[in-house]
This record gives sequence, C-alpha cells and structure tokens, in this order.
Amino acid sequence: KKEFEISRMEESLKETIGSKVKVVGFRTPGWDVDEETIKILEKKNYLYDSSILPSFLIPLKILSLKIFARKKVASNSCGRISYGLAPLVPYHPSQKKIYTKGPLSIMEWPIPSFPIIRYPIFGTTLFITGSKLFEKGLNHYHKKEYPFMFELHGVDLLKIKEDNPPKEISSIKHPAIKLSYEKREKLIEKAIIQMKKKFEILPAKEVVKSFQKP
Repeated sequence: KKEFEISRMEESLKETIGSKVKVVGFRTPGWDVDEETIKILEKKNYLYDSSILPSFLIPLKILSLKIFARKKVASNSCGRISYGLAPLVPYHPSQKKIYTKGPLSIMEWPIPSFPIIRYPIFGTTLFITGSKLFEKGLNHYHKKEYPFMFELHGVDLLKIKEDNPPKEISSIKHPAIKLSYEKREKLIEKAIIQMKKKFEILPAKEVVKSFQKP
C-alpha cells in the first residue's frame, strides 16, 4: 500500500510539474515514517527523506490523547517516541532502526529541534512560542554549524475568509488557524529575516549531499 501511494504521488507530481523535474526528497504526512517507508525510498533511489521528528514531546502528547482523551489518532502520527534519540544533522539511517546511523545510501534530514529537551523548531511552534524562542533555536544551530530547515504546514499561510477552505480544514484546532493571517505573516517574515542573517539559503539536495559519506 505504501509503495503504491508513493508511486501515485510521483505520478501526480509529474502531471503537475512535468517529467523533466526529478524529485529527490520526500516527507511523509504527519512525520509518520517507519522502516518500511525508508526501504521503499531507498529502492526508488531517493536522495533524502525528511520525516524524522527528533522529539519526545509531541509523540508523548499524541500518546496521552490516545490513552486519556481516547481520541483517534494515526498509529505513528508525529513519529515514535524513540525518534527523539535521532541525530540533529543529516545522516545515513539504519534499516533496522531508522533513528540511528547505518549503511543505507539514502540520507535522513531530521526536523530541527532543541538539544536535550528536543522541542521542535518549525512553523507551528513559532506560532505557539513566538520569535524569541525560535531565534534561540536558530542561534544554537548556527553556533553548532548545523544546517537548518524551516518547515511550514499547509495551513500556515491560509486565509480563512479569502481562501474559503472546506469545513474539515477551517475547523481543525491548529495554532495557525487560531492566529490572524497578519500575525502569522509577521512572524514568518521575521523568521525568514533571522535565517537569512545566519545561514546561506541553499536547495535541500545540496545541503544533504554535503553530509553524504564519500
């Protein structure tokens, strides 16, 4: 089933952007990645995957929702708690435990997260905690000379009134939906300015290649 879904995604992209553009990177919906997915991507010669969320916090929250609130959540939505042990820089994963280094040719580029506490750094957490904590995360990655990626969710720049999305999207409890578009736009604009000051903006494939084993 997973291989079929990935193949169908590839066909949809070809229909949208043309067959001359080669897709080299992949990210699963909801960071729901496992060993089977990586095996399929390896077989399809993908350069990198970016689905590991190296955080204990969000998977623990998802688990608590399942147990205490009895809410239906996808089995590995936001990944596994063990993924909190993954490296913070691109690495070749192991086939048996993809959150550890191994011999596979595909690269894994984890979602940026704070060390130790493993609090993730991306669009959603920017909306929750604001620019100051986001900048601290940037400073850490800059000091360590780690590559930084900025992930945005599909709803992060959604204008509820103007875009008129379906009810199943507009009614979800997402931090991006709770904030006005103007506030989100200012936060993202400030984040981009901060990133440009500290990092060179490069295509993901160039960053990943610099971490490949010779």
